[in-house]
Amino acid sequence: MAGGEVFKDVNVASKSFSEFLECKRHTPSLSAQKAKQLIDAKEDVVVVDVRRFDKYNTMSIPTSISVPGTELVLRLPELVAPNPKTI
Repeated sequence: MAGGEVFKDVNVASKSFSEFLECKRHTPSLSAQKAKQLIDAKEDVVVVDVRRFDKYNTMSIPTSISVPGTELVLRLPELVAPNPKTI
């Protein structure tokens, strides 16, 4: 396939699109260890899981909130309010 990476999974188009955006827009991210440190330290942090609800129920980060797909755009402001410094 022209040397490109092949994705195998459900929701492949959304996964590849999000990875493309992450690369092009330099989306910030945290390592699992850093996320755990923030959660354990009870920092003002909101962890959202945008996978389908069944995947979220199978495995998720403790304290995370299920916000599948495009709900993120609608719900994120209410999840981080009223503190604009929430990570």
